[in-house]
Amino acid sequence: MRHATCGMIAALAAMLATPAQAERLLVDRTAYPPLARALEHQDDNVYFMRSEKPRFILDRIKVQGESLENWREAVELVVYPRKPKVTAPLAWLDQFRAGEDKTCPSTWQVLESDATSVTFSRTAPRCAQLSGQTRIYRAVLGRKEVFTVAGLYRGEISDEMRRQWLALLATARLES
Repeated sequence: MRHATCGMIAALAAMLATPAQAERLLVDRTAYPPLARALEHQDDNVYFMRSEKPRFILDRIKVQGESLENWREAVELVVYPRKPKVTAPLAWLDQFRAGEDKTCPSTWQVLESDATSVTFSRTAPRCAQLSGQTRIYRAVLGRKEVFTVAGLYRGEISDEMRRQWLALLATARLES
């Protein structure tokens, strides 16, 4: 169990095992106390990883819920390969949205954008049980990859939860 906990913490601190010169997404888990508490549990039922290289690498951390399959709230970190023609965060978001809407039509809203990142929300009531009704993401463009961190909730989130998720997402940054 201790090994699993170290892995969960490493997911937030180093975003997957990568070569020494590779970029890493750093996220301050203390910015969202429910996430910090979830990571402190000595429970193998908190953390999930799936790699479908070269398409994506996914880490999911259960914040609320009975199991990794039956979660109510989760935080996901995903690494996608960056397509060469994607030069701006909003261009990446357009491609991401087009692909996601094929399987789950959603309402999207850009909350903030800068030269290297975009923060956005996605509401998908018809897909609530599969991937969460409410999602708030931050996508950060790296040299070769796009790193995302997202809060997921199976239901509608409160204003306070939204504020806390945005505080967590604001800590996401790349390090070489």
